[in-house]
Amino acid sequence: MTTAASPYLKPVAPAATPRAVPAHDSALDGMRFIALVFVTIIHVAAKGFGQLGHHWWAVNAYESVSRVAVPLFFMISGALLLPRQQTIGAIGKRLWRIAVPLLGWSVLYLCWFRYTGDMRGDWLKRIVHGPVVAHLWYLYALAGAYLFLPVMAGFYQATAVRVQVFTLVFWFLGACVIPWRSRCAAASRSASTWLTCRCTAAIWWPGRCCTTTCRRGCRARDWFGQPGWR
Repeated sequence: MTTAASPYLKPVAPAATPRAVPAHDSALDGMRFIALVFVTIIHVAAKGFGQLGHHWWAVNAYESVSRVAVPLFFMISGALLLPRQQTIGAIGKRLWRIAVPLLGWSVLYLCWFRYTGDMRGDWLKRIVHGPVVAHLWYLYALAGAYLFLPVMAGFYQATAVRVQVFTLVFWFLGACVIPWRSRCAAASRSASTWLTCRCTAAIWWPGRCCTTTCRRGCRARDWFGQPGWR
């Protein structure tokens, strides 16, 4: 008696020699460079964003185009991490590499705030509730995404493309469209910070889907002069 294959799960492939994964991808390096440039543009242009002068439209254009920088970084992470088998040890090492600089810089900033008289509240609560300074939000979001990585990687590796597309659409509506429409609703700072992973973690998924599609269909040379992904 045979069992029909489910259209929602990837078929189990027969045992074979695993295909070697390229150790280096020049296209992803190029995307990292673009994201780095965009991050620099964001911080340089931010100073003039609040000044309503003749240059405001140019600053607004630079800011708007460059906002793709952080999503690009998360998509690159997804392209590299989702196909791998995730273990507790690997997740722990990634979290440790985030926790050390996060705690270190948070303590340094809090010491400075205490020295300048701007320190308010308990130190531990300030660190747990959210970033001590705004630009540390990325480490909180990345930590939450790493905690969710085993679930996403397992789901990605086990499901068919149609299920992945449906999941992406559902995530986009639930994590982006609906919160955007109700962004004025009251929410605690800690919840909005730690739950940022609901958006950022799922950004890994389109990054992996895009690279998989390109590797299957790209035959030409990529933008950075190297042989195509195929």
